[in-house]
Amino acid sequence: MNIPAFHRLIGLLLMLGVAMPVAAQHTGEGSVYSRFGLGSRLDYASSQLQAMGGGGVGLFNLNYLNLSNPATWSDQVLTRASGTVVFQRLRATDASGNTASLGSGALHAVQFSFPLRTRRIGVGLAFRPYTRANYLVRTDARQIIPELSDTVQTRIDYAGEGGLQQLNAGLGLYLHPRLSVGSVPI
Repeated sequence: MNIPAFHRLIGLLLMLGVAMPVAAQHTGEGSVYSRFGLGSRLDYASSQLQAMGGGGVGLFNLNYLNLSNPATWSDQVLTRASGTVVFQRLRATDASGNTASLGSGALHAVQFSFPLRTRRIGVGLAFRPYTRANYLVRTDARQIIPELSDTVQTRIDYAGEGGLQQLNAGLGLYLHPRLSVGSVPI
């Protein structure tokens, strides 16, 4: 590759990286990621990175796909696939000794990557969470009905769970022994 072509390639990659879409939401009543909107925004890269508390963006390992750093996809030898299942459990006890527990589990993410050219060009695909919504808002009220000379107890529950999933696809490219670049346009 001659020098001018290399500079054009670097310029193109920089332009792709800088031209990322910018989005802002204003609904007049708070963020669209609130508990009554789309949920809380998640940053999920892989189960290995989650186990390290979200660190390890620059960490590379041939055994798993690092979605936080698509440049690591360039150094692939084998096809990799992984899935993540999440189980959450909450147990609470009040002052009088009453105990309640809640557990839920779901398929969290599916990841797949393969080399187009071994240790030079790699492709990564992922289906992972973008937002997560879990809420329960309960309103208890006591209404007095004068016509019946009675009091009625009412309870209104607003509950929901779920969120949005995102599909990512990208490319990692090896340029130099100390330089790899990657892009995830979707």
